[in-house]
Amino acid sequence: MPITPEAQKVVEALTQPGSGAMEHTVVEKTGFPEALASLQTGAKAPGATGEVNGRIPSRGLTADGSTVDLVEKDWTGLVLVPVDKQFAKLYVTGIQIVAVEAHPLTDGRVRVWTRLRNRIKAEAPAQVACTFYLRGSPEPGGTRFYSLAIPSGETRDVFFVSPAGELNKYTVSVRTADMAQ
Repeated sequence: MPITPEAQKVVEALTQPGSGAMEHTVVEKTGFPEALASLQTGAKAPGATGEVNGRIPSRGLTADGSTVDLVEKDWTGLVLVPVDKQFAKLYVTGIQIVAVEAHPLTDGRVRVWTRLRNRIKAEAPAQVACTFYLRGSPEPGGTRFYSLAIPSGETRDVFFVSPAGELNKYTVSVRTADMAQ
């Protein structure tokens, strides 16, 4: 099934070097197999690496703080991964971002998946956010952090959905709850 013009536009913007957007590459497999629940009817499913995380998020977050269901059949099946490898290797007081993927949606928005790992020997009350930057729009206001607990040595997957508009870049931020004070 061909992808929508809106989705094609975001794929081109994020994969063309020199476009001014945060550069991504298209890969054939997703590290977030739970995303397959949101695959558009008729879309080709990517391969999947790894197993489904023990705690599958059924709801995610939008840039304006609303929640959104995962099972909305809006994913094109394309998997984009940031080219900047440092992006996925950030540590903040024992919490590590171990994977990031951008999944273009049929309406031109993007669902950003992030896997967080607790590397300390106790449960970590963490907060995570994704700030989206749109071409031609003013810088976003305050970043909204959302709380979650990650048991020692475990991972949690979260996803965020971009607002409508021409996505230029996004930033995933994570902090421990004590950093929010």
